Amino acid sequence: MVPDGEAGPEPRTAVGTAIAAGIATVSIIPLFLLGAVAPQIRAELNLGKPALGTAASVFLGAMLLAGVFGKLVDRTGPVLFMRLAAAGAALTMAATALVAHNYAALLGLMALGGASNAMASPAVNLYLLHAVATRRQGLAYGVKQSAPALAMFLGGLTVPAIALTIGWRWSFGAGALLAAAALLIVREPRPPGSSPTRATPPPRAVRSTVWLLAAAVACGSAANFSLSTFFVDSSVSAGFDNGVAAFLLAGGSLLAIAVRVLAGQLVDRAPRWALPAAAGMMLTGSVGYAIMIAQVPVAVVLGGTLAFGLGWGWPGLVFFAAVHLNPAGPGATAGLISSGVAVGGVIGPMLFGIVAGSTSSGAAWVVAAVLSGLAGLLVAWGWHAGRAPATADSPRVASA
Repeated sequence: MVPDGEAGPEPRTAVGTAIAAGIATVSIIPLFLLGAVAPQIRAELNLGKPALGTAASVFLGAMLLAGVFGKLVDRTGPVLFMRLAAAGAALTMAATALVAHNYAALLGLMALGGASNAMASPAVNLYLLHAVATRRQGLAYGVKQSAPALAMFLGGLTVPAIALTIGWRWSFGAGALLAAAALLIVREPRPPGSSPTRATPPPRAVRSTVWLLAAAVACGSAANFSLSTFFVDSSVSAGFDNGVAAFLLAGGSLLAIAVRVLAGQLVDRAPRWALPAAAGMMLTGSVGYAIMIAQVPVAVVLGGTLAFGLGWGWPGLVFFAAVHLNPAGPGATAGLISSGVAVGGVIGPMLFGIVAGSTSSGAAWVVAAVLSGLAGLLVAWGWHAGRAPATADSPRVASA
């Protein structure tokens, strides 16, 4: 692990966190733009809800490559893959704006965007270990894991500002420019962190814990990506105007960002409670999804507040705990957790779209509630299983 820096405020902490968060944000913007402008895309390309869910699942399915990229990142260092991720995201969004005139093209571009995000995830997690002092990493991971919520916020803002005025394709064009700008900010950590080393296999007990966390993340992400993909569409069905629904999406995204940053600050003070806190958030989030079953305006607002705030507040805590459980191979570990995100992303939106299309949106929110609750139980199990193998190399997530 990277040793703590000297006492006092450290400029590298702020700069390193900003760079990592920037790349994490632009690499996942294509997915959230897809959800934010879903009604416009569906109308122009004549797509149903299952088709939209499948497009989101293709993006997230490509993220299964994160496990492979994670091993490469451990060997080469994170900067190269951060640059490749930003370039891939820019290309994805520029091409979507220009040539996505049919469903096949949209699916292919979502696959490219997902592969770019698969590069970004393990790279930015390892970058934080190199660029941020250990005692500030809880906050750093909270800020970095706010990137999806920030991307969702930006996607929501593009609806009234761009998509409903000059067209949804211009939203993707703006995203491409943002990704190109992010490419320019990537640089080596200053002062540089430890040199990349070949990862060694973690102890069996640690592997078991990480796999449990990956399974939990898969379930939680299935619910969360269903929320990001279908919240606007479901809100419109509940009676909200399209523009109002987009502002609700943006508001929920800001709430998720605030919760993730606050959770990161708290875990720096009590790192051993990262996983119990994540489990509690997932379980509370399942209540929010359950409220949204009603599909009336007040239920959408109240349930969405819980689902976005607490149901989406846990990712930074899980990634923080996971990479500290295996300091010899943090990139590979982050890649495995990211693969769990991908599995959930593949299953969630596709399943939600099928259930919503064949029955109702309310029935689909039942599925999301069950998945979020199961995720919380799996994290609690993983925390219990990981208490025994606490070592000197992973003191920040060891139990008392």
